[in-house]
Amino acid sequence: MSRTLAALLVVSFLCGCSRQKSQQVALLPEEVIKQAVEYGRLRASLTANELLEPWTVDLGYEQGKGRATIITPFVRVALLAWQAARKGQNVSEEVLRIALREQSGVVHFRVSLYGDEPNFCRKARFRLLYDGKSLEPISSYVPAYGDFTRDYYIVATGDVKFKGQDIPEKAQLQLEVVIPAVKEKSEIRIVFPFNLSAYR
Repeated sequence: MSRTLAALLVVSFLCGCSRQKSQQVALLPEEVIKQAVEYGRLRASLTANELLEPWTVDLGYEQGKGRATIITPFVRVALLAWQAARKGQNVSEEVLRIALREQSGVVHFRVSLYGDEPNFCRKARFRLLYDGKSLEPISSYVPAYGDFTRDYYIVATGDVKFKGQDIPEKAQLQLEVVIPAVKEKSEIRIVFPFNLSAYR
């Protein structure tokens, strides 16, 4: 193979990678990004839970229950704009680009779970169920020890992410959380239902 041909193949490969990356970053049309920024900016006076309520499934505030929020690309942008607005700032395009790149091909949930022991969530397991399929997370983090609430429950809040490339846009999802049995306590299974067609 000549050096010229080899060089052309390398350039073609790099251009292809560049296009692929650009497509991954462009998760939202420019107009939708503006809408998300405006959504977060205009709600700077709200708490995070209030801001995220439309994307949240809340099963209740007691042991063995909790709340889960789906962090869509729209939500990710709105959160960044909300955080910036609370500091009297504007979110930069570079920050938005990085955030959207991180969301590419991922289904992301933020989860808060309630228990009665500080380390109740240390061995929690997550699965994403849809169309008879089961996905294991590509990453998950829940602290080994939760925080005490004013009502003497323990709350553990973390994030879990799954590969999303093959999940239909309007899929009915179930985020399953299993907290293994400990001593005399039975296993706890929590299911958060999400209809993707309902969320921006």
